Amino acid sequence: MNVNAVNKSSSVQNATSTPKPSDTSSIFMQLLLTQLQNQDPMSPMDGNQLASQIVQLNLLDQVTQIQQLVSQMVTPSKSKS
Repeated sequence: MNVNAVNKSSSVQNATSTPKPSDTSSIFMQLLLTQLQNQDPMSPMDGNQLASQIVQLNLLDQVTQIQQLVSQMVTPSKSKS
């Protein structure tokens, strides 16, 4: 195993920042599309697994919207105090 390759990959991971929730959903969709495009035609993805991943994406979007609404509600309260 090449130690230099491991060191380089860990430094790249440390340099990246945490993606925003909107970025997360686009990254998820890109990964899902890539997975579908590159799947083995003789062993396609299970429909239940695909549905589960889409549900997870929708839940992420809903939680993100709730977080933004709560954040907007809290911000005006702090300025009044």
